Amino acid sequence: MDTFKRLFSYSKNLRLKLLWSLLGAFFNAFGHVLIFYYAFNIIFDLKDLILSQGATELNLFNNSMFPWWKFYLLFVIAILTGIGNAIEHYLGHDVAFQVLADFRILVYEKIRDLGPASLDGHDKASLLKLMSQDIDHIEVFYAHTIVPIGRVITFAISILIMYWQLDWVLAIFVTIFSLMYLFIFPRFKKAKLEESTIASSNAKNKLNSTLIEYAKGKDTIIQLGKVDASLTNLEKIQTEVEISTADKANAQKTSVDLSTNYIYFTFILFSIIFFWRLGFANNLAYLFIFPFCFEPYKSLSNLPMTLSTGIDAAKRLFAFVDQEVLIEKGTIDGKGSLDKIEINNLEFTYPSRSKKVLHDFNLFMNSSDRIGIYGASGIGKSTLAKILMKWYPYENGSIKFNDIELNDLKLTCIRDNINYMPQKADFFSATLRENILLEKEDISDNYIWQILDKLDLSNRVSRLPKGLDTIMVPDNMPFSAGEKQRLDLARVLIHPADLLILDEPLSNLDAVNENIILDYIAKEYEGMVIIISHRKEAFSICNSIYKLENGSLITARD
Repeated sequence: MDTFKRLFSYSKNLRLKLLWSLLGAFFNAFGHVLIFYYAFNIIFDLKDLILSQGATELNLFNNSMFPWWKFYLLFVIAILTGIGNAIEHYLGHDVAFQVLADFRILVYEKIRDLGPASLDGHDKASLLKLMSQDIDHIEVFYAHTIVPIGRVITFAISILIMYWQLDWVLAIFVTIFSLMYLFIFPRFKKAKLEESTIASSNAKNKLNSTLIEYAKGKDTIIQLGKVDASLTNLEKIQTEVEISTADKANAQKTSVDLSTNYIYFTFILFSIIFFWRLGFANNLAYLFIFPFCFEPYKSLSNLPMTLSTGIDAAKRLFAFVDQEVLIEKGTIDGKGSLDKIEINNLEFTYPSRSKKVLHDFNLFMNSSDRIGIYGASGIGKSTLAKILMKWYPYENGSIKFNDIELNDLKLTCIRDNINYMPQKADFFSATLRENILLEKEDISDNYIWQILDKLDLSNRVSRLPKGLDTIMVPDNMPFSAGEKQRLDLARVLIHPADLLILDEPLSNLDAVNENIILDYIAKEYEGMVIIISHRKEAFSICNSIYKLENGSLITARD
């Protein structure tokens, strides 16, 4: 029930649209029945005229006996039905898509708030499923559950009144068998579909997880010569997906056949009762519209599956967004330049591990300091950068920026004061300009070209098909490793900050690119610099070098 309340609460500003969508849905559903009702009435009236006046003598346009008013009414109802159909689908899906966008924004904001500290333990495939499939299922809940339920209720009441005017027994018959179709038939359908749907979903999740693992470890797979074995495993999993999808399709076909047979059976039974109660010559239009009275209920024949899937997806979504944020957001803006960093007796352990990574860690930096940190692989050199950027919370000790505790500073303040260059620069499916600016719109192309020229990149970028407007493909970048690192440095210069952290940025570069980057930082970058590397050549611009050992810093050169 709490899940239902939260789902409805997210649509509170869109309820007027939902109401109009419901009215449109009612006109669409009931209008279809009225169209067939008046169409059959016109056919039977035409039959009576032919029998009484003869087919050769009949002239409809000059015949006062022909009910033209029914024809005009049929035309008006058809137009209103079409309008109702357009309103139902446009507004219903408009509400669903707006809520879908809101939920995606909610998830993205939560991911940003949680950061690596909370996301390290998450299964990546499950997180991708949450952002795509689960939110899509919630969208289906809004588009195919709320309004269709309201439509069925109003439609059922209208049909009951319509048949009650004819005969109360027929009215009760239609109502009972419609409700049976609505509540009993879906149970059989769910029983047939549930197992195949779960199997299909599990197979797809397995395929997604395997693809993610192989994509992350593609270099290792190639080095170990496991390409053929990996492809064979993928083909095996793909076969499982195809089989489970085929089973699901067969189950759906069986459900459709069962639905059709149910309507045939009830129509025969209804015909017997109709002729018993009214004879063979009265109000036959009511008889022939009976099969069309089931149409609105068909949209809810998937209700148990749609509702169950939507609610389960919503529970997973709310469980994710309700997670406690481990990082303290802070309340202090900390405006002004960053002139001093002081770390005292810092201790840190990753949430998913028990061994301390940093212990009795101390460091002091002034505004012009450039320090280098080296140590054995996996000892925790990059951990310092992650803590300084508030990716992870620290347990004990103190970190102060300008005498203000790091936990008390707002995340926006931290991000404004720190530039981070990782070992491998990330690029996105956007133009090169957008990749460099990262949504900073107040920078001119002329300034970008000046930066690129200083980094010896202007000639290379000008040779691209569309220059700065060239679309980047992350997995197929038209740049070497060194050029990508220099582009990442261009970002740093476009977004100036008081602290630059270089996390193994030179490990894959040749001497030429290494010198270009280090020389430019030495000459042009005015703030504090922390270089984390296992290569001591990277420390040529540093005035202090430290070795990380047993979780603590040891001065190697001062």
